[in-house]
Amino acid sequence: PPQTAPEDRSMLQRLMDALGTVKEEKAFERQLRAIDPTLSVARLREIIHQKLLAAQYVNNLAAEKEAEIRAELIERGEEIRTEIMNGREFADAAREYSDHQESRDAGGFIPTVRHDSEDVPQAVIDNAFSQPIGEVGLPIPTSQQDFMGVWLVEVISRQEAGGEDW
Repeated sequence: PPQTAPEDRSMLQRLMDALGTVKEEKAFERQLRAIDPTLSVARLREIIHQKLLAAQYVNNLAAEKEAEIRAELIERGEEIRTEIMNGREFADAAREYSDHQESRDAGGFIPTVRHDSEDVPQAVIDNAFSQPIGEVGLPIPTSQQDFMGVWLVEVISRQEAGGEDW
C-alpha cells in the first residue's frame, strides 16, 4: 500500500487530536451517526486517510506527467534546433512550429528585449543576454503561466544600455 507522506500524517494526527477526549469523541460520533448511521469516528479517520492518499497520488501523477511533457518538448526543441543548424531559416521554423502567436507571425522575431521585459519569460531574457550573437541556443524550458513551453533563441544583435530609454 502507498505510504502516507509525513505532512499528510501530521494533518491526519491534527484532525484526530482535534476530536479531543473520549467524552468529546463519543458526542462527536453521536452527531456523525445522526447525519449518517454508517459513520463513526474510526470510519471518518479512514475516509480522511484515503482522501489524503488519493490526493498525494494525483499530485504525484500530475508531476510525473508534467515532467514527461517537458522532456518531450525539450526533445522536439532540440530537433527543431538541429533543422536550423542544418540550414533551415530560423524564421521559417518559427512560423511552422511556434505556439507564441506574436513571434510566430513575425518569423520568430521579438523586438528589443530588456532585462525588465515582461512579455518574454525571465529564462529567455537571461539567455538573450548571455548567448553569443548569431548562435541558436539550446531549448529553454519555461513554466511561467503565460509562457509555458520550450523556447529557441537566436540573438541577432545586442545593444549596450545607455541614454534616457535605458
